Amino acid sequence: MRYDSLQVGRAIAALAVVVHHAVGRARAAGIGNSLADWYTNGYFGVDYFFVLSGFIIAYSISRSRGGWREFALHRVFRIYPVFWLVFLASLAGAAILPALLGKDLDYSIPELGKAMLLIYQDIPDARGNPPVVRIAWTLQHEMLFYSVATLFLLSRRLGTAAAGMLLAGAVALSLTGPQGGAWDFLLSPMHFEFALGVLSFQVHRKLPPWPAAAVVAIGALGFVLAPRTLPLIEDPASWTRAVDLGIPLSLIVGGFAAFDFAAIGSWCRLYRSPAGSALLRIGNWSYALYLVHYPIVLLFLKLLAVCIPHATAGYLAYLAGVVLCSVAVAGALTMRFERPLQDWLKMTFLVPEQVHAPAPSPGASAAVGESITADRG
Repeated sequence: MRYDSLQVGRAIAALAVVVHHAVGRARAAGIGNSLADWYTNGYFGVDYFFVLSGFIIAYSISRSRGGWREFALHRVFRIYPVFWLVFLASLAGAAILPALLGKDLDYSIPELGKAMLLIYQDIPDARGNPPVVRIAWTLQHEMLFYSVATLFLLSRRLGTAAAGMLLAGAVALSLTGPQGGAWDFLLSPMHFEFALGVLSFQVHRKLPPWPAAAVVAIGALGFVLAPRTLPLIEDPASWTRAVDLGIPLSLIVGGFAAFDFAAIGSWCRLYRSPAGSALLRIGNWSYALYLVHYPIVLLFLKLLAVCIPHATAGYLAYLAGVVLCSVAVAGALTMRFERPLQDWLKMTFLVPEQVHAPAPSPGASAAVGESITADRG
């Protein structure tokens, strides 16, 4: 089963996040341009990835043959190797050129260890982001969701209870207000988007094509009409964002997935066009793209500040350079490092029949990786 529509959506979401960070960091550095004044909503890509994660994890659980151990190993193999490579490269870069990241490395060894394992930690920071790889906050939420999914495979009652407690706690927290620290992380309203993705998976196979088209149209309308005063990507603790973006995006994901499931001929041929093939390829690279783009943004921002800080041509060259370089690096990282290493890990640590079993791709980042198919894990 191929969900090419969702893979194209993943590419668009990843590129939206790349441009969002490029524009946002330039604006923070005092480099503005009228062409970018309207672009403030690229953070929706993260919400799409969270919804997509719920969908794909539900898909994976429905086809799981190896139980919780294989599921957990798939997630570990999928998330950590590439993240560790980017983390260590960023750590080395920050140690050599701390000005590039805009801050000194004043973290302890335990703090860096938690950051490498994507364990939440409450470290005071001007923007509340994790050490070294700032965009890793989304992967921390992903790992929590994968833990709940693993618990569900171990015991459906325990997994369902854990998910229900997290969602109920998030609703209760919205009434009492933020408490700070780990509670705000555990009870984040962003987890509602994972639940919406699971719901989208449950209903998409029951949607005939024309009702699915209506669902997509309603979702698109809701997305367009969503308030544009939502918190920025650095501050995701908002039910407004989770509801006003999560619900429309879940309708879009479910509707397009229904089209893919129906395998409509003319619909499938769209992805054989040059543009469709390019987006599918970028979707395959999206996890690496999510991880590598932020350092590239900072590097090109330095070049922009030195070269043409305010001219439109310079600004466009900066955006194009960030996007093209990020995509190129992500493609090389995926094809030359991530996939060969994943294949080796699966052949080494998983039983043979599990190597080609369907496995989910991370949302957020993540992230966020390879084709959503039934023949590649």
